[in-house]
Amino acid sequence: MKAKAPYNFVPVSDKVYLPDWAEHVAHDLPFEDGESGYIDLTITAESPLFVGGKSNRENTSDALDFPRDAQGNIFIPGTSIKGMTRNVLEILSFGKMKGVSKVKNHVRDFRNKELYKLLDKMRDIRAGWLTADDGGQWKIEPCKLGRIGHDAIDDYLKTELVESYKKEGKVKLNSEKNRTAKAKYALVEEAIHTSSLKFSFSKIEKSGIHPFFEMVSSGGERGTLVLTGQPSHRWFNPRKKNPFTNKLGAKDGKFYEFVFFDKALDNDVIKVYDDKKNDFLQAYYNHDSSNISEDWKMWREKLQKGEKVPVFFRADGKNLKDFGLSFLYKMPYNNAPVDLLSNDHKNKDFDLSEVLFGALSDEKNRSLKGRVQFGHALLKNGKQGEQISVLLAGPRSTYYPFYIKQEVTEEGKVMKGTYAHFDSAKASLSGWKRYPVANTLKKEYRGHVADQKGKGPNEKMLSRLRPLQSGASLKSRVYFHNLRTVEIGALLSALTFHGQANCRHQLGMGKPLGMGKIKLETNLNGCQHDADFYMSVFENEMELWAQDKHLKTWLASEQLHELFAMASINNEGIQPIEEQLQYMALKDFVEVKNAKAGLPRFSRLEGVQTQSLSGFKRPDWQKQYEEQRTVFAANLANYENEKEQHTERADEKANLERQKIEEKEQKKQARINAIEAAEQERRDKLEAAEIERQKEKRAANLVAGVASDIKACKDYKKLQGFFRRFQDTTKGEQLPADAIDALQEKLQVFNGIKRNKKEFESFENPHSVWQKMVIHWVGEEKAKEMYTKLNQ
Repeated sequence: MKAKAPYNFVPVSDKVYLPDWAEHVAHDLPFEDGESGYIDLTITAESPLFVGGKSNRENTSDALDFPRDAQGNIFIPGTSIKGMTRNVLEILSFGKMKGVSKVKNHVRDFRNKELYKLLDKMRDIRAGWLTADDGGQWKIEPCKLGRIGHDAIDDYLKTELVESYKKEGKVKLNSEKNRTAKAKYALVEEAIHTSSLKFSFSKIEKSGIHPFFEMVSSGGERGTLVLTGQPSHRWFNPRKKNPFTNKLGAKDGKFYEFVFFDKALDNDVIKVYDDKKNDFLQAYYNHDSSNISEDWKMWREKLQKGEKVPVFFRADGKNLKDFGLSFLYKMPYNNAPVDLLSNDHKNKDFDLSEVLFGALSDEKNRSLKGRVQFGHALLKNGKQGEQISVLLAGPRSTYYPFYIKQEVTEEGKVMKGTYAHFDSAKASLSGWKRYPVANTLKKEYRGHVADQKGKGPNEKMLSRLRPLQSGASLKSRVYFHNLRTVEIGALLSALTFHGQANCRHQLGMGKPLGMGKIKLETNLNGCQHDADFYMSVFENEMELWAQDKHLKTWLASEQLHELFAMASINNEGIQPIEEQLQYMALKDFVEVKNAKAGLPRFSRLEGVQTQSLSGFKRPDWQKQYEEQRTVFAANLANYENEKEQHTERADEKANLERQKIEEKEQKKQARINAIEAAEQERRDKLEAAEIERQKEKRAANLVAGVASDIKACKDYKKLQGFFRRFQDTTKGEQLPADAIDALQEKLQVFNGIKRNKKEFESFENPHSVWQKMVIHWVGEEKAKEMYTKLNQ
């Protein structure tokens, strides 16, 4: 079995050419060798041509139509021509491969246990209910999992799953829709006239990874019957060993379904974070409305209504590994396609196509406005043909025998008998996908294999359109501003395939069918030299770069070799090539894998005529161009020096401004500190005054208390104690008048009873404690007066 496809790949280099003037591109500062002008384009259709997508406003059918101007004239958008040209330029200039998916692809290959590791990890697969909260957060509630055979379901529900899915059964699995779980649910629900599949189940004695159950009318354990897709028919295989009897003769194919039991497990709910959610959505083509899985479409609607969706998953504790809608679901690769590109392709510096056509960036001030504008191509001659129906379904890039670079022998076999895949060591992408222009339109379904009954594709999958007939002519104009000499050459090389007259572009829809082949003629205006001169400058630039990167010569590189081979009309109509440029039937993809066949490079196909590319190098201007390069390099160096000096001056100015600001801030802070110090001094004075006031108040209270103590005192010795306490606490303050009167009264009392008489007889007694006390309290003059009264 040979691998074949209507497309092939231009290999991608690990090295990327990055112009050294990219950071100096400007619209208002011209390059020294910068020029502005325009290129007139004449587009001639050499096969039916269709570019569009909008329905004809005058047609109520679902047919697609060309864009039209206000007068109803057909035109091709300038953006379509720009995209076509940009892709060729990216290849010619060894640019970065852009738009490569960051989302992981998935695999379910039962014949490759090394790749599809789920086959050896079936014991780790668990069951759970997927739910979504109001905020869109997904989570999985684990539940107990069981299995149940088709025969057990038929016995209880009176359905016909066994008869329907056996070989030569009622359901034909050649239709993808018949293989879905959605079709199986419809079959069962139609038989039992209800959408509820909740029943009681009883365990039966069968070994296996998960226990088997049967349905019972009473008792048992409540659960939900969960149906999954039917990838193949079930049949009796006499050469297969029965795991229950250990004898030859067993059922083969899928013959069981699943039971999700109501009783919740003790396991915690598992959150589905965005990375795992995105992996899941990619596996079921949620991003592609034309390819979205029928089963996911059904379950997604239920999930959006708040219902639970049965899923199978693997987890490490609470950390979800992966999950899917079937027991052996699609597993995500570890690597996304973008991970297989070299670091040069992830460089944030601009490549040549970005320098010319512009680039958007998430980084601030990193976006670049294009200096090339493509005008719409207006139809000048020609007309639309009859409406045709074509299959325009987009291909899927998960088929690693094609989309991952394989080393293929002359016989079309993969070397060493092992495919490289997305997770292989040193795996790389096959390259830029392109459709060889060798195709010729033979019939509406060209390139699409009919089914087993000879029928074409399903009517619902066909697109209806009215292409322009071969020979139609359109006119457009390309304006460019401030392009360097080498950039003008790059633009012309992309438009003309570096001046190769036998090469053609392909534009619009239906490329796999041979549509969209165009001849592009250019006429350069407003420039100093002819087109050949500019292309020779571009060629020389790329040759010098290839030499610097230790690559083959640019013209002899495999990248250009494959591009020009696929664009050449010399290979058109050659039968061996035509036979290779066909879509394979679904079963052929499996057979190709079994045969370990690979897709060879287009240039290696039988009958392909390759060519040696003729260059534009001219000795008369070679030295002059080298001198221009030297001058440019010197100017660039001077510019960098001036830029550095300007930066230094700007830094000095910034430092001076910063010093002024710092000095101003210091003065401001000094004023603030002085105000705060004055305020603190004021608060300190107020606090000291308050302390003195409180002290005076406390002393006054103590002194006032002495009067009452004296009045209450009946003992002379106690009166002495009052004196000492008063002396310690009041620091020598004198008694108030009422206390003196009380003391006078007490002294008379004590004198009257003649207690300690000697203390009262003579004021001159130098050892009298009482004397000291009285003098301290009332003063010496008052004390003498008191003693005089006592001795009268």
